[in-house]
Amino acid sequence: MLVARLKGYLDGLPPKTRKRIVLAMLAAFTVLALYTFGKAVYDIGRNDG
Repeated sequence: MLVARLKGYLDGLPPKTRKRIVLAMLAAFTVLALYTFGKAVYDIGRNDG
């Protein structure tokens, strides 16, 4: 029931809006992935001293 209702709502969105939503999710994922990678590289060897 919830899945069908959500699918109906998402199918009703214009393609431009769908594209913006996908790009926003991709941008959020990219930022979080780069932050995680950067923090991991920064912390390498930090506790060896």
